Amino acid sequence: MSERTTRMRFHSQYAGLENAIKALSVEQFLHGAWAPFELTVRSPGFDIYTYSALTCQHTYFRLNCAEKGLLLNSAIGEIAITLADNWKMLGIRVEISAKLKSGTTTQEIEDYILSRMEHCPVSINTCPTGNDITIISFVE
Repeated sequence: MSERTTRMRFHSQYAGLENAIKALSVEQFLHGAWAPFELTVRSPGFDIYTYSALTCQHTYFRLNCAEKGLLLNSAIGEIAITLADNWKMLGIRVEISAKLKSGTTTQEIEDYILSRMEHCPVSINTCPTGNDITIISFVE
């Protein structure tokens, strides 16, 4: 059985006390290079799924940061989904790194944000693979 990986990433800037998105760009890794991702009615279904998973994780990340008093300046994030030939998911990896505008993070706050990210609607409706990992980091 061979494997393949589908990847998307975002770059975002924020404004306000709720970490509202001020600017957002999304790319997907195609044919060995990053290319802009444009969601359309012709987008392949699994690309839409990957985008929805990334967007859901991003939403829960930025909103829970705001809830804990972490105001974000910018963030980059990436999702990589490893698939079997039959499209069965073998693992999901999400990484988000954010630059803080204000606030101080602690391990307790990071653990809280990670636990909340597990409750985004896409995550709740995705069966765990046993190879799933979410990593968040902050730069002050």
